[in-house]
This record gives sequence, structure tokens and C-alpha cells, in this order.
Amino acid sequence: MLDLVIRGGKILDGTGAPARDGDVCIRGERVAYIGERHGEAAARILDVDGLTIAPGFIDVHSHYDGLLLAPTPDASAVGQGVTTVIIGNCGFTLAPINPPHRDLLITQASAIVGGNEVSWAWQSFADYLNTLEAAQPPINVGALVGHNAVRVAAMGFEMRQARSGELDAMRAYVREAMQAGALGLSTGLVYPPGTFAATDEIVALAREVKPFGGIYTSHIRNEANRLIEAIDEAIHIGEEAQLPVQISHCKAAGSTNWGKGAALVQTIRDARARGLDVSGDQYPYTAGSTMLSTLLPPWAHEGGVPETLKRLRSEEMRTRMRHDMEHDMGDWWNPAKNTTWDKILIASSPLMPDSEGKTLAQLARERERDPYTTLFEYLERTNCQVLMVIFLMSEDDVRIIMRDEQIMVGTDALATGSRPHPRAYGTYPRILGKYVRAEHVLDLPEAIRKMTTMPAKKFGVKDRGVIREGAYADLVIFDPKSVSDVATYDDPIRFPNGMPYVIVNGAFGVEDGRVTGARVGRVLRRL
Repeated sequence: MLDLVIRGGKILDGTGAPARDGDVCIRGERVAYIGERHGEAAARILDVDGLTIAPGFIDVHSHYDGLLLAPTPDASAVGQGVTTVIIGNCGFTLAPINPPHRDLLITQASAIVGGNEVSWAWQSFADYLNTLEAAQPPINVGALVGHNAVRVAAMGFEMRQARSGELDAMRAYVREAMQAGALGLSTGLVYPPGTFAATDEIVALAREVKPFGGIYTSHIRNEANRLIEAIDEAIHIGEEAQLPVQISHCKAAGSTNWGKGAALVQTIRDARARGLDVSGDQYPYTAGSTMLSTLLPPWAHEGGVPETLKRLRSEEMRTRMRHDMEHDMGDWWNPAKNTTWDKILIASSPLMPDSEGKTLAQLARERERDPYTTLFEYLERTNCQVLMVIFLMSEDDVRIIMRDEQIMVGTDALATGSRPHPRAYGTYPRILGKYVRAEHVLDLPEAIRKMTTMPAKKFGVKDRGVIREGAYADLVIFDPKSVSDVATYDDPIRFPNGMPYVIVNGAFGVEDGRVTGARVGRVLRRL
């Protein structure tokens, strides 16, 4: 007996092929077959005439590492059609943990991956994945191991190159994570302590991933004035380690760099022409989101958050920070030089929630301080536990990057605070509504491919991201005529229109437009 038959819809199987008619018949967690039932009984028949049936979306770049362990897991992902997320991006993971450096990891990771929601009752990467599995997440989860966490475990927040024994320890941590089922290694080379590492260190760690068939993903060292050089570094690491490469959240940041989207795409194409498997992901917005403390120069982060707070209390150190930020001193990504204070919005501030939704320019006016002094005082008062939304990109570059066949979709989302980036709720419906239906940047089958089979193949997610017999029944059912994002920067916590059903492993994660709360996801390990 079939558990569910979905009939009357147009099927986009995820391969890029045109839509076709047919029933999707589900038994248990998998698609039993596609086509006529021939009289076979079904426990439920769902009529979706006029709607489109697609594979559940695979979000290759998210930061739900901690939120998936919360007593009530966040529902923003499944609400926009995501049935599988890849966590551990930008070098940030909740494991491994080395007890002497445990607090350093917690104070950093709590802001970027929702670490306030977790117990931190593990040390190895295997223990973390087991904890995640026991929590029964509402969606499927694959995890990368993060270079930042590995470096903290081996040597804390030291602003120097790793010594031989420390590098050996990092390599061992990466091997353990891969043995536990990690999908690959991620770096966040604008964030401490990853930003302190030389290229050779990353190559050595990436080589530990090769025997396990994993990949290398990178929030590259600079997305602004040295964008192409930073992409070249990621490509070099992949070539040296003989690994597939994924460039995270592709963008050209800052108005002085607008127009570099075409060069970004061409750099990836050139590497592919040389035989390297390199691709990227993108969210469809002109603003990003990250920790507010990334506005500070790299040296201000040496020693971790406790030492940063000490520097923020020093007038001498504040003067030095301001000088480096104003004059773009050193080879680092300097967000303060790529935007204006009125385009830096407070998204999440647990210690000062009344500031959420305000810009740094507003906070400066309220405090009758200049923006730099406001920033330093605010970070000190909030223990650097603040996320911002920062407007940096041009719409033209967004479209140019999106059109390239090697760019897939990712949200880069963390849905914390009262004003999270709207991408946490609207990324996929925004592409389907704005960039497919309204602006014709992509056609619908190609957009679905970028959300499903393309990421599944790149990240080694088997039997998902495609509608075919024997595949897992991860599905999203939407109305191509009305699907749209309604989450905005002013009102971001809003589920999309036109997406009435999402199915995870054969069970409804969204039914009749309502999130069910079903905890039916799986931890996906590369074994």
C-alpha cells in the first residue's frame, strides 16, 4: 500500500529537464514510482492541480549548527522549501572542542551559529554529530568541519603561523571529523583565527580530506578590493590538495568593486577549463550578514573575545583601530571602507535587544557619539555578541553571478534576533518569484537544478535533490504563478507565499501552508 500519492501537478525532477505530468507515489521515506497508480491503494491522495512538484531544496550554505539543537528547532528553513541543510560553513563549527580552549570557541561561535542554544557537552566531531542525530532535527543535515574550530582547538586565537606540532594536531582533528562523516573542510578567512593562517596551512588540512572524497569550501579571504586574488587562493588550495572547491556566497562587496561579478564568474570558468571542479553559491540579496565585530582590524581579535574586549576598553587601542579602519591599513577585508554607517543594521543583539533594527548611524545619533566611538562602546557592552546586516552589493552583479551555470543557491542564514536577514525566510521563493517569474534571469527548470541536483552532486548527498524511483521523498510543492518572498529587512520573520507543502523523508514539514514541527530529518554522513 502506498502512503501518499501526489497527483495533478507538474513534475520538475531537478535535473534541468522540462516539467512533465505524472503522479508521485510515496511509500515510507522514498518515492516508490512516478506515474499511474494502476489501482494500487493509497493511505492519502493529495491533489495539487496547477502546482509544481520539485525536489526539496538543498541549502549548501547555512549557519543552523546550534539552532538545530534547540528545544524547538528553527522552522525558517523548512518553511521556504529547504529539506536538507549543509552546516559548518565559513570555518565555524561547534566541534572539535579542546577543553583548555573551550571557552574561546564558545564566545566566538555563539554569535555566528546560534551557540547560545546548545549544551556544548561534546568534544569530538563524532560526538557532535551523534548529539545532533539524537536531537531529531526537522530537516536533513550534512556538516562540514570548520577550520576556525580546528585552529582554536589546536592553538587558541594566536596571531601567528602554526608550529609543527600544532599543525599535526589540526590535521588529526580534520581526519577525525572526516572519519565521523563530515562532508569536507570549510574556511572563513576573513574571521579570526582563520584569517591568521597562511595558505600552506589550509593546503595541509585540505589534503586530509582527499582520502575521504570530501570537498573544500571557503568564505574567501577578501570579497572586496582583492576579490579575484582571494578566489585564486581558494582555487590554488583545491589544486594542491586535489579537492573540489566551493566558493561561498559569491559577491563583489563595496561600491568600488561593483562590476567585478563578471570577473568572478570568469575566474571560476577558467579554473574549470583547467580541470578543477570549482563552483559557488549565492544568496539573492544586495546585503550580507555577519558578526558586527568583523568591522574591527584582524589584530584586534588576537586572543579571542576576552582580549578584544580589553582592547575596546583602551583609548589607545581604540585610536589604533579607528586609524586602521579609516585608512584601510593592512591586507584585510575592511567592511567599514566598503559601505556607510547608515547601511549597517543591527540584526541580533541578545544583551541589548532594544537596538535590533537600528543602524549604527542611528545608534550614534542617539548616543551623541561619532560612529567609531559608538561601534567600540557598543561591542564592549554586548561582549561582541552581535550580528549585523550590511548592504554591500549591486543588483547587476547579483544577476550576473546568478546566471552562471556553476552557481548554486545558499541562504547563508542564521535566524536569530528580531531582525535577521530576510534570506532566512525568503531566499528560495525570492528566486522563484523575482528572478524566474518576474525578471526571467533564470528559467524555472534551471533554477530548480541549482537548488537540488547540483548541490546534491557537489556535496555528495545521495538519493536526494532529485525526483526518481528509489530516491528519498524530499519534496516541495509550490504555485509557480504566486510563489514569492514576503520577508523584508524591516519585517524579516515571514514565511513565503505560494508554497503550501514541504515533505521531508515522506512526512509533511509544511502542510496547507503551516509548519508542522515534525522532527523527521536525518544526519547525512559521507561514508
